[in-house]
Amino acid sequence: MDRMRALIDEEVASDQCNEARVILAGMFNGSRTPRASLDDVVRWAVAAQPISKVLSAILAADNTAQARSQIGEVLEAERSAKELLERVSATAKVDVQHFSEGCDSWREVAQKLHLAADDR
Repeated sequence: MDRMRALIDEEVASDQCNEARVILAGMFNGSRTPRASLDDVVRWAVAAQPISKVLSAILAADNTAQARSQIGEVLEAERSAKELLERVSATAKVDVQHFSEGCDSWREVAQKLHLAADDR
């Protein structure tokens, strides 16, 4: 009987976990959440461990919507940068790797392109 009561208490606690509902949006439905849909979340959490302090601050301050928006903007900017780089590459008839080789970030690629533009 104690075991049954503990399971019911866990189910109620899961159903009332509003923080998880906000953070995971449609992926979390309390005790009715299929385990399979949480597998990706767990994998993401493990992969995100190196930036856990930053993520904790975002989640604690309830800035998930703002963070999601900013991440979307960064991803869109990255997509635009890739498209522009492809166009420059096609126009100059130079392989894209010529611009990005040895660069660890888009900022470094931009600096390399800026230096190339100044070298007339």
